[in-house]
Amino acid sequence: MLKIEEVLELQEKLIIIYKYISQKRLLGAFFYSGLEDQIPSRDLSSNPLVKKVVEMEESEKMLKEAILELEEMLPSNFKDDYDPDEFDNELQYILFKNDLESLCMKYGLKDSDEVEKLDIGALLELIE
Repeated sequence: MLKIEEVLELQEKLIIIYKYISQKRLLGAFFYSGLEDQIPSRDLSSNPLVKKVVEMEESEKMLKEAILELEEMLPSNFKDDYDPDEFDNELQYILFKNDLESLCMKYGLKDSDEVEKLDIGALLELIE
């Protein structure tokens, strides 16, 4: 079983990757509609695990599910119930309470575009 710190770290890193993917998708839809092959992209080859997650089919869906499952693993004193009047779903609440800028600073990233610098290997081994 994962320790609380490991659950939190994995969830936070998956949130950064999720935000990277969703921002890239939104950028493509807004600025590069019809020109998807011209969207500037980071070289993720230095981190094969992150690259694999980012390039997976339905990666956003898989990350959403993983983030929610990790939230369920946390003891009740580590989480608050989200207010359905403020957030459409629990994922929105989790993303809101985990400020992307703070998470990036915590893991030594300038922003989510530096996603290839995340070390997720040891954490993924724990859950296999």
